[in-house]
Amino acid sequence: MRQSNSTSVNNDSAIFKPNQAKNTFIITDLSGSLRDVLDSLRKLSTINRCIISIKILVKISGYTRSKVQLALKKLKEKKYIRIKRRYDDNRGNLPSLYILKL
Repeated sequence: MRQSNSTSVNNDSAIFKPNQAKNTFIITDLSGSLRDVLDSLRKLSTINRCIISIKILVKISGYTRSKVQLALKKLKEKKYIRIKRRYDDNRGNLPSLYILKL
């Protein structure tokens, strides 16, 4: 697994505090797979949005499919992310859009 940073977030809202030294964000109330999956989404995001399949997120995070899906569900419940499922009439299901609430 990836080495993780110590974290600190305001529990009232999903506001990330910038870490000036590393130009990254620090998250306090998350641990393990939740932190790692959110960090993977954050690294891949553009303007707090990321379109990615579960399959790719599994490869990047290093967790199993079920662990990633559970982490995404919990991140959504904690209001760190919004998930928009995408579908095309010709191609079927498309990778989901993840909106990070930074």
